[in-house]
Amino acid sequence: MPKRCAIWLDHRNAWIVTFTPEGDAQVEKLESGITALRKATGGTRSATPYVHGYAARNTDDEKRLHQLSRFYEAIVARVRDFSRVLVMGPGQARQELGKALDDLPGQARPRITVHPAEKMTQRQLVARARKELDMPTPL
Repeated sequence: MPKRCAIWLDHRNAWIVTFTPEGDAQVEKLESGITALRKATGGTRSATPYVHGYAARNTDDEKRLHQLSRFYEAIVARVRDFSRVLVMGPGQARQELGKALDDLPGQARPRITVHPAEKMTQRQLVARARKELDMPTPL
């Protein structure tokens, strides 16, 4: 039976569901470690003068992008050997991970399905993964 897995993720956590040859589900949680966004308190001005066509770099945004990149790389490393991957989640995270999986080289690329999904319990996640991936229920 081909190896299949399902992933539910947002920008903070990823839940990876894999199936044993007997059909039992195993759930693994990965945390991104992304720092929370800080909102400006207001009332301050930039120390750099405004120059037309120049946008000041925000180091917090760059740090967050690098953390997200490392998070997606860790997920891709875990699911690289699977032939079919179901990616679910709210917002942009599922699409960003789908793109990261699409960037794998030709033969190593799994068949990827991306679906929107709200938060769900582990049981709901396993049930949906079984349904979407056509996995039999264990006896």
